[in-house]
Amino acid sequence: MQAWRPLHPGGNVTSITPYLDVLPAKQLELAREVVPGAATVGNLGNMNDPKGPPQRQGLEEAGRINSICR
Repeated sequence: MQAWRPLHPGGNVTSITPYLDVLPAKQLELAREVVPGAATVGNLGNMNDPKGPPQRQGLEEAGRINSICR
């Protein structure tokens, strides 16, 4: 029996990224804690992913509330 090796080439990686409507606000809150003086926060997202548009909208709303987003 071989031991499991996380960096074993040829292995498969699978995951899911669930969308929670409170997640964008929490992500922005964390970004503000990491860089308290941040005036602008960027976001890279896939607008073709069904989760993309609501995540962007949530971040924009949280940004407006926190005076970060234009």
